Amino acid sequence: MKIMYVPGYLRAALEAAGLTKACDYTLQNLVNILSPEDVAFYLYANGNLKKYLPWNIDSSFAPSAFECLAAGVASYSELLALKGDKQTDAIVTLVNGYELNDTAPPRDNEVVLTCDLMDENVILITDTPRVGDAIDIVIEERQLLDRMIQQLHGVMAFEEIAALPLFAGYLAATQALLKRPALAA
Repeated sequence: MKIMYVPGYLRAALEAAGLTKACDYTLQNLVNILSPEDVAFYLYANGNLKKYLPWNIDSSFAPSAFECLAAGVASYSELLALKGDKQTDAIVTLVNGYELNDTAPPRDNEVVLTCDLMDENVILITDTPRVGDAIDIVIEERQLLDRMIQQLHGVMAFEEIAALPLFAGYLAATQALLKRPALAA
């Protein structure tokens, strides 16, 4: 099983263009739909998932699942092979700047991570706007991990899921919530 991170605003643009499967995420498709800045961020974020996802999710799919996705999915190495045209050179420059200067945009804290099965091999992690007041970070993380476990259970044996760090994170979040004193009504 593999994971891919696509911020909500990029996911909306890609879905509007008809890209709904991991194999649709070729560099050519991305370059034709997104700005060079958005393509650079997508490539950088998926090459550096630990900066954008909880540690227990990133470490459950190491090595970087993005690098292991099926052929045709956009990657930084694919981008380097296309160097020479103005648009790809701009993307390479941006990604290199993110890598060297640590200037990539941070994940927006006003959104909540969620996940969906993109196909039988890829879980797409994205974000949605937070509705109402900020929810406790432990509750949000537990909800994300619970959703991911449910989706993985459709394609993996429970014993495999239980061995992943994301399952340990789910148990830790659940335990933390159970230890909290009950709120007075």
